[in-house]
Amino acid sequence: MKMSLEKLKAPAVLALVVVSITSLAQAKDWQPVELPTKARIAALAPIDYGPWDNVLGSSVLTLGRSTHIAASPSQNDTATLIKLGNTSKSRFEGNRIALHKFKKQHKRIIANIRDDLLALPDKVNFSTLSPTQQLAYWFNLHNSIVLSKVTSVYPTTKIGRYFSAEKENSFFYARDFRWQDKQISLADIQHHVLKNWKNPIVIYGFYLGAIGTPNIQQFAYTGANVRDLLLESAEDFVNSVRGTRVPRKGKLRVSSYYKSVALAFPDFKTDLLKHIRQFSTGRLRARMDTVTGLKVNISDWHIADLFNGRHTKAGQIYAPKNSMFAPGDPRSPDNQSRLLRQVDLLLKERKKRIPNQTPIVSVDEIVTDQKKTEKKAPKDTKKGKKR
Repeated sequence: MKMSLEKLKAPAVLALVVVSITSLAQAKDWQPVELPTKARIAALAPIDYGPWDNVLGSSVLTLGRSTHIAASPSQNDTATLIKLGNTSKSRFEGNRIALHKFKKQHKRIIANIRDDLLALPDKVNFSTLSPTQQLAYWFNLHNSIVLSKVTSVYPTTKIGRYFSAEKENSFFYARDFRWQDKQISLADIQHHVLKNWKNPIVIYGFYLGAIGTPNIQQFAYTGANVRDLLLESAEDFVNSVRGTRVPRKGKLRVSSYYKSVALAFPDFKTDLLKHIRQFSTGRLRARMDTVTGLKVNISDWHIADLFNGRHTKAGQIYAPKNSMFAPGDPRSPDNQSRLLRQVDLLLKERKKRIPNQTPIVSVDEIVTDQKKTEKKAPKDTKKGKKR
């Protein structure tokens, strides 16, 4: 039974379905832990994800929808700290987390949220949750585990060694977490979701900390919002440089992330092309009729933070009120402050003009506005500092 986009729920209340691909992962000897599939058709009560909501709302920066135009070659480190050390064409894309602001107490809070989510089935009868509530729970648990791990190893530049399904010894497969009477890993959670929710859009709910993977959201998933957030993330990723490249000579280049979640696409080439056609827009949609094959060769495991895992020269960073960003941060460069300010102003202006449309941020627009701001900026009078 195929899950419809109108009603995001597991078929036959999470009935198990045998598929041709036995594992989402590349590890040869890995076997999944079986997790419960019983659920109610309708939920009894919502789950409160308030603490997780607060963490995400105060630390996630949304850069807006991609224009599907690759970033120009990196000239030097002063253009923007977001691309410091990252020369990938997708370096301006994807939501970011202010990881540089996480102190010990913040890390403890995230670890506590993770542990509370792991313990939830011991306090609530898990089978009384609806399929969409269970799906939201698995995403929140998965993503809190990932964020807790990311904060524990930060600062670091590339994180594929922790979360890539292609690396057999990665944290992705580590069964370090007790869930009722089972030891589980990120791989087990992903496999459970992909096996029991037969709609490919579920692949976009997994945060893996990297620019080249699906976005981290600014709020927790819930039974009420999970469908809309997944649809939004699907369209964002499919029409981004980190997800696909506009085809040439009949070949569509796609992200290696699709390979890691191949369980969602039993007939990989046919099903993935159908999925991309469904969510493609603009230039990509116009060129999809010419596609005859796939190349799975797009990858960007650079960390989705603001500094590419590096702390450098002094400066200032702009931030919304009540967020983890703060003016006067000594590790944030002036040009980064201006970049973020322009991103924020662009998004606010577009929201006023087109209140019901997802904002689209152009790299060229940001850089142009950044240069205008730099011309007006006062000179730094500190010794040894030049602009």
